[in-house]
Amino acid sequence: MRLLVAGAGAMGSMFGGLLAEAGHSVTLADIDQRHLDAVRERGLLMRVSPREERCVHVSTCSLPDEHPDLADAILVMCKTWANAELAPLLLPALHSETVIVSLQNGLGAADSLSSALPFGRVFSGTTTAGAHKPQPGVVDLSPITASGASKSQLAQPPRSDDCDPNINRFIEALTSAGLPCEMPDDAQAVIWTKVALAATAGPTTALLRCTVAEMVASHEAMKLWNSLFDEVLEVAHALGVRLDRTHLLNHALKTYAAVGHHQTSMADDVANGRRTEIDAFCGEIVRLAISLGLAAPTHRMMLDVIRAIDEIGGVND
Repeated sequence: MRLLVAGAGAMGSMFGGLLAEAGHSVTLADIDQRHLDAVRERGLLMRVSPREERCVHVSTCSLPDEHPDLADAILVMCKTWANAELAPLLLPALHSETVIVSLQNGLGAADSLSSALPFGRVFSGTTTAGAHKPQPGVVDLSPITASGASKSQLAQPPRSDDCDPNINRFIEALTSAGLPCEMPDDAQAVIWTKVALAATAGPTTALLRCTVAEMVASHEAMKLWNSLFDEVLEVAHALGVRLDRTHLLNHALKTYAAVGHHQTSMADDVANGRRTEIDAFCGEIVRLAISLGLAAPTHRMMLDVIRAIDEIGGVND
């Protein structure tokens, strides 16, 4: 497949690198010129463990100056707040059968892309795969990713009666690249399962400046996490999305254990003075809660605190 990865941070580069290794034509598109230059000059170095690393050569596209080539699928991995500026830059890559997949954090990412693009079906999804970019041109794969045990799930867009052939090809491409992927029947359960894990661990680890493993090991941190978790379930249930708390809690803890000493993207953003995605996490939960007559006080507190950290820290977009 011809694949464009829009957003070549740690996650985008990891997905693109593994797909390129599997034989697909991959282009990494980003505004990070230092990273793209390193990939052009030396290839993308993927470190699986301290003793194992691989170098893969992928094409690059410097946004906004260069225009991407036509793509069969576009994987959107940039920050959710960048979607409005990104969408017009994707137009040269679209043809009548292009599918767009957002594995971005938070709520509303797929909707913002759908409203900004004239055609192309947008699929939202979630993944347990992880990566870290310690320097330009280098990505470290998380243990669950390196072992091939990660899990990605895509949700069928609303009002879709059939499945696009290219999304089936994309799912097969991910799976054959060591990134197992599926499309369950219950789209809303997929989306809200993602929110229940990400909109809780992201803000908690960002506020406490800790890894996922450190969060889980802390009784006080998990008290905070549980408050966020229960508010997500309350909003989901009010919207008619039925999630079994015990099952979802076990799934979250199992996923966090597999992730281990991994820094969430929001914690990494706070540590490096970058703008966070707190509005797509807690901001959306608070907005939905208010519309449903609910309170979500812990999410409101997290929203205010992380926004203040962004402001005081002198955010660098």
